[in-house]
Amino acid sequence: MKAFVTSLCAVIAVLMLSVSAGAQITIHSGDLAGVGTTWTVGDAGIFNPVSFDVGSAGSGQTWNFGEYEWESAAQFTVMNPSDAPHHDVF
Repeated sequence: MKAFVTSLCAVIAVLMLSVSAGAQITIHSGDLAGVGTTWTVGDAGIFNPVSFDVGSAGSGQTWNFGEYEWESAAQFTVMNPSDAPHHDVF
Protein backbone atom coordinates (compact mmCIF):
# COMPACT_ATOMS: atom_id res chain seq x y z
CA MET A 1 0.00 0.00 0.00
CA LYS A 2 2.85 2.37 0.88
CA ALA A 3 4.47 1.76 -2.52
CA PHE A 4 1.15 2.47 -4.26
CA VAL A 5 0.72 5.81 -2.45
CA THR A 6 4.33 6.77 -3.22
CA SER A 7 3.88 5.88 -6.89
CA LEU A 8 0.60 7.75 -7.05
CA CYS A 9 2.19 10.85 -5.52
CA ALA A 10 5.05 10.64 -8.02
CA VAL A 11 2.63 10.37 -10.95
CA ILE A 12 0.58 13.31 -9.70
CA ALA A 13 3.72 15.38 -9.21
CA VAL A 14 4.91 14.61 -12.76
CA LEU A 15 1.51 15.48 -14.19
CA MET A 16 1.39 18.76 -12.26
CA LEU A 17 4.88 19.71 -13.43
CA SER A 18 4.14 18.84 -17.04
CA VAL A 19 1.05 21.05 -17.17
CA SER A 20 2.37 24.57 -17.20
CA ALA A 21 0.41 27.75 -17.33
CA GLY A 22 1.85 30.50 -19.40
CA ALA A 23 1.09 34.14 -19.86
CA GLN A 24 2.62 36.83 -21.95
CA ILE A 25 2.06 40.53 -21.85
CA THR A 26 1.19 42.41 -24.99
CA ILE A 27 2.86 45.74 -25.66
CA HIS A 28 1.40 48.10 -28.23
CA SER A 29 2.91 51.31 -29.61
CA GLY A 30 0.48 53.30 -27.45
CA ASP A 31 2.06 51.78 -24.34
CA LEU A 32 5.45 53.35 -25.11
CA ALA A 33 6.66 56.90 -24.75
CA GLY A 34 6.55 58.92 -27.94
CA VAL A 35 9.46 60.54 -29.78
CA GLY A 36 10.63 63.62 -27.90
CA THR A 37 9.40 62.41 -24.50
CA THR A 38 11.92 63.12 -21.75
CA TRP A 39 12.02 61.70 -18.22
CA THR A 40 14.44 61.74 -15.32
CA VAL A 41 15.55 58.70 -13.33
CA GLY A 42 16.85 59.37 -9.83
CA ASP A 43 19.23 57.22 -7.80
CA ALA A 44 19.06 57.31 -4.02
CA GLY A 45 22.40 55.50 -3.77
CA ILE A 46 23.37 52.64 -1.48
CA PHE A 47 24.66 54.90 1.30
CA ASN A 48 21.53 57.06 1.46
CA PRO A 49 18.69 54.72 2.40
CA VAL A 50 15.28 56.05 1.49
CA SER A 51 11.86 55.03 2.67
CA PHE A 52 8.55 56.21 1.30
CA ASP A 53 5.01 55.66 2.43
CA VAL A 54 3.52 54.12 -0.71
CA GLY A 55 0.03 53.90 0.76
CA SER A 56 -2.33 50.98 0.50
CA ALA A 57 -2.37 48.43 -2.29
CA GLY A 58 -4.58 48.97 -5.30
CA SER A 59 -4.93 50.98 -8.45
CA GLY A 60 -5.36 54.71 -8.93
CA GLN A 61 -2.32 55.81 -6.93
CA THR A 62 0.04 58.61 -7.88
CA TRP A 63 3.49 58.93 -6.38
CA ASN A 64 5.41 62.21 -6.65
CA PHE A 65 9.12 62.04 -5.86
CA GLY A 66 9.81 65.44 -7.44
CA GLU A 67 10.89 67.10 -4.21
CA TYR A 68 13.30 64.35 -3.14
CA GLU A 69 16.99 65.22 -3.46
CA TRP A 70 18.49 62.32 -5.37
CA GLU A 71 22.14 61.35 -5.03
CA SER A 72 22.37 61.30 -8.80
CA ALA A 73 19.97 61.61 -11.67
CA ALA A 74 20.02 60.82 -15.36
CA GLN A 75 17.77 62.23 -18.04
CA PHE A 76 16.54 60.13 -20.95
CA THR A 77 14.85 61.25 -24.15
CA VAL A 78 13.12 59.07 -26.71
CA MET A 79 14.52 59.87 -30.13
CA ASN A 80 13.53 59.00 -33.63
CA PRO A 81 15.53 55.92 -34.66
CA SER A 82 16.54 57.55 -37.94
CA ASP A 83 18.15 60.39 -35.93
CA ALA A 84 20.18 58.00 -33.76
CA PRO A 85 23.87 57.55 -34.38
CA HIS A 86 24.66 54.48 -36.49
CA HIS A 87 20.97 53.89 -37.27
CA ASP A 88 21.97 52.40 -40.61
CA VAL A 89 23.70 49.48 -38.85
CA PHE A 90 20.40 48.07 -37.63
